[in-house]
Amino acid sequence: MQASTTYTFTSQEFGKMSKLADIVYNVSNVIEQFCLARQEIEEIAYLTPVVANLRDKADSLNYIFLSALDSD
Repeated sequence: MQASTTYTFTSQEFGKMSKLADIVYNVSNVIEQFCLARQEIEEIAYLTPVVANLRDKADSLNYIFLSALDSD
């Protein structure tokens, strides 16, 4: 079993990661809306659940960062 590693980030690094998480969420949201609007294209219909999963994960990550920023 691997040992767990703890990372410590500066406020500046944490802010940058939070901003990147926000960007990933926003981009995935736009892509999901694009896919949902074009379900008649078979390849996009297959891709839509993958994009939705990515958006959900990005939303969760963004929530973690926002919660941590609010607790400071």
